[in-house]
Formats: sequence, C-alpha cells, structure tokens
Amino acid sequence: MATTATATDLLPTPSVTPPPLAVTPELPVQINTATRKHHLELNRLIIDRLPLALPPSANGPKVYALGLAAFAQIYLAFEQAFDDLERSQNRSATTEADEEAAHQRDVKAWLVNLRPPGLKRSSRIKRDLQYLPELDRSNFSGLDNEINSHIHELAAEKPHVLVAYTWVMYMAIFSGGRWIRSQLAGAQPEFWTSHTNAGPALAEKTPLSMPGFSFLSFNGDEDGEDIKVEYKKRLALGEHIVSDQEREEIMQAAQELFERCISIVHKLDEEVRKQEMISRLLPLALVTAVVTFALAYYSYRH
Repeated sequence: MATTATATDLLPTPSVTPPPLAVTPELPVQINTATRKHHLELNRLIIDRLPLALPPSANGPKVYALGLAAFAQIYLAFEQAFDDLERSQNRSATTEADEEAAHQRDVKAWLVNLRPPGLKRSSRIKRDLQYLPELDRSNFSGLDNEINSHIHELAAEKPHVLVAYTWVMYMAIFSGGRWIRSQLAGAQPEFWTSHTNAGPALAEKTPLSMPGFSFLSFNGDEDGEDIKVEYKKRLALGEHIVSDQEREEIMQAAQELFERCISIVHKLDEEVRKQEMISRLLPLALVTAVVTFALAYYSYRH
C-alpha cells in the first residue's frame, strides 16, 4: 500500500558534511559583479549611438574618429602609468624587509608582468588617429588633462587599481570591441578613404585591413584569443597577493571608470550636436555674407 509523503519527508536530508568555508570570488568576478549596472548602461549608450557614426547617418569616419580620440585618452594614460611603473621597478634596488614594503614589492612585481606581448593598444591608437580625419578637440582638452592627472595620481598612490583599468578596458575590446569592429567593417572602403587622397590600392583593401582599424585588431591567427587567455593567467597570479582593502579599492576604481566612460559618451553627444548645428548654420552664414556683400556693393555702385 502506497504511503503519502508528508511535509517532513519533503525537507532536505541534513548533511553530516560541514558547509565549505567561504571562498573569496576571483577578481574578474568581483569586478563584473560590482559594475554590472554600469556595464549595462554603457553598452546601451554605445549600441544606440554607433549607427550615427556609420552610413547612412555619416558619410565619412569623422564621428568614429571623435569617439576613438575621446576614449583613447584612458588607454594612453593607464598604459603610460604601467610603463612608468615598469621603469621604476627596473631602477629600484630596495631591500627593505618590513612587511608593508615587501607587500608593495610583490604587488608591483605582479603588475609589471600583467600585460602579455601584443595587448598594449597605445601605438595602434596613435597610428589609427593619424590616419583618421583630423579633429578639433578643444572642447575635450580639459577632460583629457583631468583623465591623465587622475589616472597617474591613482597609479602613484594605489598602483593595484590599475588592474581595474586593464580588466575593464581590455575586455571591452575582446568582447564589445569585436562587435563594434564588425559593424564598422560593414561600411564600404570609400567611406574610410573619403577624407584622404587614397589611391586605388587602399580603396581595394578589405575594411579590417585598412588603416584606422588596428586598435580593435590583433596580430596572429587567433585574433587575440591567445593574448586574452595569457592575460587572465597572469591576472590570476595576483589573487593571493592583493589584500581585502586593495580588492575593495579595485572595485571602486572599476565603478568610477565606468562612470567616467558614461560621462564621455554624454560629452560626445554634446560635441556631435554642436558640430551638426555648425554644419547646418555655416552654409546659411556663407549665403548671408554673400548677399550682404552684394547689397553693399550694389549700394556703393548706385
């Protein structure tokens, strides 16, 4: 005869094995969790605006160049901070034995080896910007200076927060950057050469092999996957080095970095609107000037 299960029967059987000790999440997991809301907002902003930089909304790469130049300042600043740290480590011969000094040596030794060959973006950004249209970035000069100062001050005081910059900015290229690259590649070669005197040889190149795209590309057959794997391995080597407080400061830096990127997008919105207004008003101003000159000349003659 079948028996009817009671509420007590449905309760999980108590385990005789004690629960596992709490394990601190890996740094990437902590950063992703701390920035999830910021990440979603920034993704939405970029997805909504990328079409404005491409045909039919744009007839050349000027808007894309403006966006690249704005975000380039973050890459250039934190990669320079890393380079400065590497040079200082090479010159340092300290043998201080106190615990805090030893900890700082360990952190810096980890940081200077964090970036695998092929990951750095500064030279590619500079090369792309040399090819893309020249821009008037006078309205961004204050923002650029502030970014540079902020990152270098952070790196000098709390070098471990540079981890946040590497994870957020490099993973952005490996993930969303590849999607952006695929969208950019949909524009015809003439779109990318419209501001130049490029000859047929350049116009015949496939979009991803043209100058201006190297920032979002990697050498080799794996398109950077090998570099990403190596970077994650090197990042994991620091899990046991950073303290709880340093972890918290890395999370805060990552959140602040996302907020800064969101602010840059809004600043770009203002700049694009301003340039569109100028482009609309300039023909009117020229016509007005011509008519005014003609009237003045007519009055003078008569």
